Amino acid sequence: MNIRRLTMDDFEQSLSLGQFAFQNELSEEEREQAKKRFVPNDHWGIFDEENALMSKLALLPMDVYFHGSPLKACGVSSVSSWPEHRRQGHIRQLLDESLKDMYERGAALSLLYPFNISFYRNFGWELFCERTKWQFNQLQLPKPEQPEHGRIRRLKQEDWEDLNHVYQAFAAGYSGTLVRDEVWWDQRVQKSKKGQRAVYENETGSPEGYVIFEVKEQELKVKELVYTTPQAKQALSGFLGQHDSMVEESEWTVPPNESFRFFLKDPKVTEETKPYFMARVVNAEKLLKAVPWGSCKQENLDLILKDDFASWNNGIYRLHFKEQTYVEVVEAANDDAIELDVKALIPILFSYVTAEELHAAGTLQGSAEIIASLQQAVPKTIPFLYDFF
Repeated sequence: MNIRRLTMDDFEQSLSLGQFAFQNELSEEEREQAKKRFVPNDHWGIFDEENALMSKLALLPMDVYFHGSPLKACGVSSVSSWPEHRRQGHIRQLLDESLKDMYERGAALSLLYPFNISFYRNFGWELFCERTKWQFNQLQLPKPEQPEHGRIRRLKQEDWEDLNHVYQAFAAGYSGTLVRDEVWWDQRVQKSKKGQRAVYENETGSPEGYVIFEVKEQELKVKELVYTTPQAKQALSGFLGQHDSMVEESEWTVPPNESFRFFLKDPKVTEETKPYFMARVVNAEKLLKAVPWGSCKQENLDLILKDDFASWNNGIYRLHFKEQTYVEVVEAANDDAIELDVKALIPILFSYVTAEELHAAGTLQGSAEIIASLQQAVPKTIPFLYDFF
């Protein structure tokens, strides 16, 4: 058995396993496009003695917004094994190898969509966000109306820059959203979110909001609704309401803090919220230093971090709050330190679950006072992710 990065010679094996595992068949054109996008250095595999691929995963270098600023991260995707090679510890070995790779690349975080949440929790990943969908009927659609100011303009799929300007401003207000570039728009967003694109422009022609949606079989699916001003929100809602004669049902994917339905004539829509993506600490020191810590009544606070799979994260991290806020690694902890496993950092730092709640569940060890101080210092940025990989 051999664990190594894939090469271009392994592309066909990788593609075959991926198509089987995820039950999709690519056309000849799609195969050629996939081959052009294939970056061997970003793929890890386990091979048998005859060089046959048994298991694999892929890394996606990316930046994510974290409390308003971009942070270097790596996505994990295409995790798969042939059935005859499952439950032999292959994925564990690949995750272990990929964590070292991500650390060497300078990533602070790793993100993935779990096929099984408890499985990835075993390796230090933890939930950090949810996905919310609204479902409502034709009569519950927003009131159809034209913008009071500005205009709605339809876009072609290749007009990504008009959307990106609005998206980046919107995404920076959350934690976990991706910093999208041209390649991501082209290879991910445009291909996975087919349908119509419409942008709202204010009186001066500047874009302030957009919607990606699809109308099919009398259903309106809103895949992204993004806006940066109340005017854009109102204009886009009126635009979507104009589709009332074409649809019977509607499904909208929205951020968890979206208040839109409150203003509907009939706000009693069906809401479905499910756990979505998981994240993992790759470099604890880098991640803690990226947090814009708030005020705290403690002069300093020690975190004793335990990481069974990324040993470089084990240590004592001291958060200083007195004259200036900063983080340092120290040799000895204060008596009132907080002890925690690495995955507990994720829900705390993403404001997904509070430190007090984790403490009550026995996930954090420390005094109630010091736990409350930690929670007080964590910035309250909502976690969210529109993308999938």
